[in-house]
Amino acid sequence: MNIHKLLLALFGFTLILGCEEEYIAPTQFAHPVITTTQTTVNINGDISFADIGQGAITRKWSFPEGAVDILNSENDLESSEKIVHAIFLKPGDYEVNFKADYVVDSVKMDSAIVVTVLDSITAKFTSDITQVEAGEFVSFTDQSTGTPDQWTWNFEGAEPATSNEQNPSVKYKALGKFGVTLVAFRDEPWGRDTVTVEKLIEVIPSTKPVTLDKVAENENDEIELYFSREIDALSVNKADFSVSFNGNPAEVSEAFVNPDDKTIVVVKTTEMIKNSYEVLISYTKGALKTTDFVEADAFTDAIAENYIINLVPENAGFETGDETGWNGWGDGSHEVSEAAAHSGKFGMHITRGAADYSVGTGDGGDIELKAGVKYRITFWTKTITGDNLWHFCSMNKKDPWGTLGQQWYPTNAEWGKVVKDVNGEDWSDAYFINVLRATGEFYLDDVKVFELEE
Repeated sequence: MNIHKLLLALFGFTLILGCEEEYIAPTQFAHPVITTTQTTVNINGDISFADIGQGAITRKWSFPEGAVDILNSENDLESSEKIVHAIFLKPGDYEVNFKADYVVDSVKMDSAIVVTVLDSITAKFTSDITQVEAGEFVSFTDQSTGTPDQWTWNFEGAEPATSNEQNPSVKYKALGKFGVTLVAFRDEPWGRDTVTVEKLIEVIPSTKPVTLDKVAENENDEIELYFSREIDALSVNKADFSVSFNGNPAEVSEAFVNPDDKTIVVVKTTEMIKNSYEVLISYTKGALKTTDFVEADAFTDAIAENYIINLVPENAGFETGDETGWNGWGDGSHEVSEAAAHSGKFGMHITRGAADYSVGTGDGGDIELKAGVKYRITFWTKTITGDNLWHFCSMNKKDPWGTLGQQWYPTNAEWGKVVKDVNGEDWSDAYFINVLRATGEFYLDDVKVFELEE
């Protein structure tokens, strides 16, 4: 035999022997993990359960009796499969148990997954009354089954006409019979149902006085008078109304009932209304009466809310119920609360700590203030403790703290209005921010910034 071949053969044999002597068996490994596709499901919905761990030598899934249908199995109580698909047949809360032994004796698993099965949604509601006098409220209570978490109401002939509250109250001003619709739903797991009750609420004539609830200018330079009930169109006479702008008489050119909402009387003047005017309106008792024949009382110098385009970018009255659009800096806190509000349901509660605290409308480009233009800033405050010190700033890269106007100090124990007129700056990257330096605690609401008409 060739000496080279002999050496190669011996070398190969040595390698084989060497490999066999150095081989070490892998260590046994156990890693218990189970998972599921979801834990909340509609009735007759399916869920997959999976053992995704390693090293199990035995496993058992246990399901509640009579509650599930295990797919591809005649046994609906137990399964030893790695993956199990089950349909849940009854609403309720159920435990799915899992037990397993592993290749490592000390590793075991005994766990449970709680599954919530929701019934189909059925929309239902009740009302505290079904017959109401004009100008009164009706309260509605959600009685839906199936665990909805969102609601959309539609009310014919009511104010407001829609609501997303679970249990709303609405006011009926017009005579007649009106229907109510409720949509009850949830997003996850998805479910929805709608119920409509036609002519549920009957609104009958009232013997109570009619009230003037609001006076406001609209976008068409008209004054709108909001009454508690529908007004008889034939009873409106422009000669019964008088208007003044900043104390100067203004000629009334027309007065009529809004055809789309008969609770509103519209009064027009020959002169255009500017948002810098203090607009006062009076009614001398004449023939004005409701459709249920109740005469309106005279009133004097009711203040009309000016129509403006508010430049505050969002959430000026905090009616989102949160701090959307507002930031805070410094030592203190701010939160939107139902504890106090000038209008609507929410106001902002502000507390100053040991040092200055500022609250502003946000970051970057929120409100542009044009050079040569005058702006009016208004807001309402209510002091709880301490003295409030405010000033407003226009911020930009060149002059980060250029002040607009002087400081002022509202210290109202009750709601008080602050009004400030300022001149704009022509900065393309300007934004408007209200800066607070305050000692103590107070509420803020109804912040407005608008271009002033002079």
